[in-house]
Amino acid sequence: MHFPRRLVSAFTLVEMMVTAAVVAILGGVIMTLLTMGMTLYTQNVSISQTHFGGLVSVEQLVLKVAAAVEVPVLVDDAGATLVGNGPAAGVRFYNLGSSQAYPVPAAANATDTTFTITQAGSRPAPQVGDKITMSDLGFAGVISSVAPSGSNYTVGFGSTVGSGFTPAKTTGLAIPAGSKCFLLCPTAFISVNSGLRYYSRAMSVADQGASAFGNVANFQTIATLLPQTGDTNCFPFQYLDPARRSVDVNLRVRAAAYGSRIANFYTFQSMKTTVAYRSAVTN
Repeated sequence: MHFPRRLVSAFTLVEMMVTAAVVAILGGVIMTLLTMGMTLYTQNVSISQTHFGGLVSVEQLVLKVAAAVEVPVLVDDAGATLVGNGPAAGVRFYNLGSSQAYPVPAAANATDTTFTITQAGSRPAPQVGDKITMSDLGFAGVISSVAPSGSNYTVGFGSTVGSGFTPAKTTGLAIPAGSKCFLLCPTAFISVNSGLRYYSRAMSVADQGASAFGNVANFQTIATLLPQTGDTNCFPFQYLDPARRSVDVNLRVRAAAYGSRIANFYTFQSMKTTVAYRSAVTN
């Protein structure tokens, strides 16, 4: 008895090889497109982060510098004062410690080196390095010592009270009892090792020491900057106006790449602005 032979169909070796080749090519194309898509995505994230960081840092800087009540001073990357119009690594300036005045309860003579102010309400306490100003009397002096007594503070100066006037007073009553003064606090933006630091209280290596100047508790890094070709640090501040009525700022803000696929990819945004500041404090 004979059974019919069952025919079994199958792919030939050539067909299998062609199919494998097609699948490999399609897989390569898909992988290439996926890699390109991921690279573009990470680049776009980096670019967006750069722009966002740049805008935030410039906004913060502009608001602070615009509130300066005196001509901002250019400084180097150690916080030391520079001569000339820059460019410089940083800028230091005074802002109002409080919009409310501080009463002066007792009179001060020209030969005194201290006088008393009253901390009323939520006004901040005076600190060494702050400046006392009385625009109506024409007095200004940097505080060198502070002695608290309740709500009163005896503030001392490096020279006589009379030397804080223009022209200087050598004898007699300098500040009447019942006068009012404003407290100005030093603030700074300084580029150190390509990081733009914001010091809410201005510091320098010479005055506070390298450890305090480099202590992250004393400053906030608001942006990463890209130095100019050949420079190791950034110099974003300068004066183009001979009268120093405004500070010119040029920030090349940089954001690092996101993801190992573009480890060497960086973006930067060059942001230029001119910041005018307050010219006087009034009672």
